[in-house]
Amino acid sequence: MIITAYILMTVKLGKTQEVVNELRKIHSITSCSVVTGEWDIVATIKVKNLEELYNITSECIHLIPGLESTQTCIVEKEIIGEE
Repeated sequence: MIITAYILMTVKLGKTQEVVNELRKIHSITSCSVVTGEWDIVATIKVKNLEELYNITSECIHLIPGLESTQTCIVEKEIIGEE
């Protein structure tokens, strides 16, 4: 079963592009968006299990220079096409 999660990130001023460039190197990240509001970047990640998610967030994402904080939201159920 594939696990999907959204990783919400805040970034130091002036470091957004550098953080995005580092996120591009992580193959499990399927999309990355620069957004307005409380968060600066929202990335979607797809992994095989929770251990892989933990390893990528703790050993890769959290070490990116310019990244201030993250919040990971695991998708419990994806609803497509419902109104």
